[in-house]
Amino acid sequence: MKTHRSLGNILRTLLVCLLLQGSVAIVKAQSQQGDYFVENGIAFYRGEPFGNVDLPTFIELGFGYAKDRYNVYFRGEIMEFVDPLTFRLKVPQWPQPDYDDSYYDSGDYRRSGYMVTSNAVLFRGRIVEKANPDSFKELGGEYARDTFRAYYMGRIMENANPDALHYLGEGYAANTFRVYYMGKIVEQANPDSFKLLQNGYAEDTFHTYYRGKKVN
Repeated sequence: MKTHRSLGNILRTLLVCLLLQGSVAIVKAQSQQGDYFVENGIAFYRGEPFGNVDLPTFIELGFGYAKDRYNVYFRGEIMEFVDPLTFRLKVPQWPQPDYDDSYYDSGDYRRSGYMVTSNAVLFRGRIVEKANPDSFKELGGEYARDTFRAYYMGRIMENANPDALHYLGEGYAANTFRVYYMGKIVEQANPDSFKLLQNGYAEDTFHTYYRGKKVN
């Protein structure tokens, strides 16, 4: 009797292992597909139906983008004022062998920051007004610049000289004349002697700062 019970337990364990292996194989196969797919004449993004897509011309571009003859889509939503006829990515198209969803969620510019196309610059799926894609350069920490302007989180930094703007870390950036924290001027900060400390603190020759505010 004990032998039969032991054999039954072994068989049940083997069955569970086989089912788990099958589930892993299914998940792995799904992870190798794109975020977009079409089923029964309906377009889906990550399993959610969206839009009135023109299916004969619909194509996934990668990194959350797709388009048809009428619209460009980002994460399943129509991007307003974007021409699908000229829109393309300046990065290799899907599929990407090293695609890892957690990587993009960690702050990669292609998912949560800047994207440069042939005729526009976008930040989190929205056009960056007046940005020049030919000279646009991402600096880190959501800062960027082109020939004429400096940007933070896709918005123009007023009266900021873009030429020497560089990212320092922990939300701080500086150019020849100013220091910035999260895109705003740090009053009285001296860019020549300004340096980061840790945990949001920084200092220059005369003052100490915490998250962009002078504390002494």
